[in-house]
Amino acid sequence: MRKILIVLPFVITVSLFGQLRVSADMGSVFKAENAGGSFESDTKLGFTLGYDYGIGSSGAIEYGAGGEYQLNRGFDEEGNDGAFGFTSVYGFGKYNISEAMYAVSRVGYAVMFTGNDDFTEGDPDLGGGVLWSLGFGYPFNDQMAFEGGYASNAGTAKFGTVDTDITYARGYFSFIYSF
Repeated sequence: MRKILIVLPFVITVSLFGQLRVSADMGSVFKAENAGGSFESDTKLGFTLGYDYGIGSSGAIEYGAGGEYQLNRGFDEEGNDGAFGFTSVYGFGKYNISEAMYAVSRVGYAVMFTGNDDFTEGDPDLGGGVLWSLGFGYPFNDQMAFEGGYASNAGTAKFGTVDTDITYARGYFSFIYSF
């Protein structure tokens, strides 16, 4: 009972000032580079689930923190069944251009970079990296908005002694529901 009394106010507060985001990631490119060369591939459609928590505002500017989880997405090439995804935390800034439009930027860190068995063949040590995004949104009403933009995740993969830099860049379209 004591734990419920501690957790319940936190959950209520977070849900009152937050927004859920479901994004379709398309037009995406996965790039891996190391001393031995590079690999680049288009990826299939992927989905990202996000949560933004507004911390404060000043005039037309709002700011806060959030996190996102990418459902694993695969490569758009025959015979490559590898799939990967990032889990990131970030801070965001939102500038309300007008009542009908806003600009938003997210900057953070991918705390997890994961892949399926085909992606992690050879047992690489996967690590996260910088996340950044820029976008524009169009609110339908006080609770719902549509957002589009460009985002990039960075990560690393270490195969034995070979360090590989990973970049995953994509365009996205999001539906946002605010509490």
